[in-house]
Amino acid sequence: MQTLLDFFAELAGYAEEFLLYNDGYRSWSYRYSDVARAARVFAGRLREAGIVKGEKVQHPYLGVYVQAANRSGAAVGQVKSGSPAASAGLKAGDVITAFGGQTIQSPEDLTAAVGAKAPGDKVTVTYVRNGSTKTTQVTIGTRPS
Repeated sequence: MQTLLDFFAELAGYAEEFLLYNDGYRSWSYRYSDVARAARVFAGRLREAGIVKGEKVQHPYLGVYVQAANRSGAAVGQVKSGSPAASAGLKAGDVITAFGGQTIQSPEDLTAAVGAKAPGDKVTVTYVRNGSTKTTQVTIGTRPS
C-alpha cells in the first residue's frame, strides 16, 4: 500500500509541476516522460512485491448477505449455498458479533474485517443464534467472479 501511495504522490507532484511551470511543448514532453518513467518504476515495484504476476486477483469471500442487527453486530440475511459461511454452519438469522477477535458492531465492520483477510485464512467467528452465543471456525474463500 505504501508503494501505491508513494507512486500517486510522485505522480501528483509531476502533474503539479507541469501545471505551474508549463512553458510549451518542450515542457509537456519532458513532464510526460517523467510521468511515464514513474509509471514504469511503479510497475516494477509491484512486480517485485509479487503483486503483478499476470495472475487473477483473488478477493476474500465469506458468502453472507448482512444487514443491521437490532443490537450491535451484523445480522445474516442470507447464506450463499456452498460458501465458506455455509460450510462453517452459519445460517440466516445469526448475528455475527466478532470476527477473528475483532468486535463487529455493524455490517460495515464485518465487510472490513473480511476484506482484511486473505483466501485460505482460518478465522474464528462468534455469533448469536436464538439468544445463545456460539463460535465456529471459517476458512475464508475466494470471491466468485
